[in-house]
Amino acid sequence: MIRSLILFISLFSIAYPAFSTEPFFIEEESFVEILSKPENDRFYDLSLQLDETGDIVAFVFRSEGLEKVISTEELENGEILLAEVQGREALFVSCLNCDWQEGGELSVRYLYSGLDDSYRTFQMGFEKDEDLWIPFVGEEDVFNLTLSSNTIFGRVIGVKEILVNDY
Repeated sequence: MIRSLILFISLFSIAYPAFSTEPFFIEEESFVEILSKPENDRFYDLSLQLDETGDIVAFVFRSEGLEKVISTEELENGEILLAEVQGREALFVSCLNCDWQEGGELSVRYLYSGLDDSYRTFQMGFEKDEDLWIPFVGEEDVFNLTLSSNTIFGRVIGVKEILVNDY
């Protein structure tokens, strides 16, 4: 009886991932590094979680003391809040009409001015090139992004612009 129970548990634990409704990933790939000037030069890493065929199953937004995993399903359904600063929603990401096997376009909406709650949008494409996912803006591959500070009288009021490969 005990042997049968142990065999059942062993077989179930091996087969369980095939029946799970959670996205299953086997590899994490670095996607783009982000430097946030408004946050005193804080670095973030945006990585991809990939399944066994190299398709994207989730994005991971990570910094010291922070890790946010965003499924592809969440990104398809609308904007996801990535960051709040001083109680204000500062950074959103979405990816409507993206193809997680071929590529698409990430849309980043960021707080330009906290004085009048105005936002701006930055678009970054991505595509699969053999086994690697390549982010790009126009014809330029993206390795890093810099969020520059929008200031007034020396105080940060938002993100002025997002710069590509600035460091």
